[in-house]
Amino acid sequence: MTLVRRQGSKRLASIGVIVLLVGGSNGGSTTPTTAATSAAPSTAVLEPRSDGLRWCGYVPGAATAPEHADMEPFPATPPEMPPNSAVSAATTARHLDVLNGLSNAVVDHYVDPLFNGVDWPGIVARYRDLVSAGLTDDDFYTAMNAMIQELGDDHSHVQSPAEIAAEAAQLAGQLDFVGIGGYFLPVFEAGGASLILVFDDSPAKRAGLRAHDTVLSVDGQPSIGFAGETWVNPFLGPEGSNISITVSHPGRGTETLDLVRERVEGANPIDICVVPSTRIVYILLPGLFDATLGDQIQSALTALAGGGPLDGVVIDNRMDAGGRFSSLEPILSLFTAGDLGEYTNREGTRRMVIQPNDVNGSQTVPMVVLVGANTISYGEVMSGILQANGRAQVVGSTTAGNVETLNSFDFEDGSRVWLAAETFTAVGATYGPWEETGIIPDVEVPTRWDLFDESNDPALAAAVAMLIG
Repeated sequence: MTLVRRQGSKRLASIGVIVLLVGGSNGGSTTPTTAATSAAPSTAVLEPRSDGLRWCGYVPGAATAPEHADMEPFPATPPEMPPNSAVSAATTARHLDVLNGLSNAVVDHYVDPLFNGVDWPGIVARYRDLVSAGLTDDDFYTAMNAMIQELGDDHSHVQSPAEIAAEAAQLAGQLDFVGIGGYFLPVFEAGGASLILVFDDSPAKRAGLRAHDTVLSVDGQPSIGFAGETWVNPFLGPEGSNISITVSHPGRGTETLDLVRERVEGANPIDICVVPSTRIVYILLPGLFDATLGDQIQSALTALAGGGPLDGVVIDNRMDAGGRFSSLEPILSLFTAGDLGEYTNREGTRRMVIQPNDVNGSQTVPMVVLVGANTISYGEVMSGILQANGRAQVVGSTTAGNVETLNSFDFEDGSRVWLAAETFTAVGATYGPWEETGIIPDVEVPTRWDLFDESNDPALAAAVAMLIG
């Protein structure tokens, strides 16, 4: 088995946080906005902007949601063995070849040479017996994910060839699927799937759905069903198919809506807005799987340059599921630079060095980063770096502590394993290791995504108050 090592991904664990559903382009209002005016008075109707951005729904001084609560991270469940099936000898031989390659990659490169205390040879032997008895391709990749999850790091995972192709399209900023048009997150406490972003020109947007709305049921069935550790996505389906959803709007009651699934194509959405009565920019990052994110943020900062210096930047990483360093690096370069820390693996160490890209004072603008229990992977690393080097204060709840760097190893059948192979220590970090502590906020503001909307977001309110004094 030939392994092709490619360094540099931090990706959401298979139990996941952000789950891609259906899309359009840019989340939030399509109302144009104007960079030259810092903002309209909070009691007035906001004038449209001319820079392609929008006004945020939160107005400084507005009352925040009365309920503050911590979200819980996804619960881990024991891996399940898929059933055996009659397959060809060639299929089984191909599967065993991948299993052996996966086993060798763990032995040679896994971040902990003692495998977190588990009996890795015994685990491999058990799964080899399962594979030898015959599995379909889908069941085989399910089994390999179950095997790698027995290491217990909640981060390493296996991708099938189809998943690799879908991720490549997402990384390139191009989406193509059928659904209702949004990014969702299962929220166990709410008993449903909450919207993180709504795509423009989508069934969800036209039905009036907004971020923080929670879909409680789909076609009469709970929207939060799981198969093993994988969320069963109920919003995707055939183009033109009907879907009935029951939606809870925070503070605005519940309703049932009948929608039609549509094909969605185009760029990944990113939500950027300006807080009224300020020149504070709010940026919501639902993940780091799109290499165009840095360009989108840079474009927004450039568009605002005509109005003078910014008052601050708020980066919302509460739903940031992590992703690729190729997406993180251009974002970091806008706000910080230099030698930011050290990666350590079984072969030695290497440095993270970022070159600066100052846009409209972005290297020195005051910053606040929002975090929570569902901030994962490179979402945590970004937040921790900005905190450790003094570029940002962090507001929210302690993060998951899931920050190993993943290295990829490709197999001849087109599949791939992302393996926890490095740890990261930031220059200036005052606590850690982050894998154990998570990112600890400077100001604790517990927030559960389904209990508020943009207009009364407690963490955003705290961030704005810190920036404007």
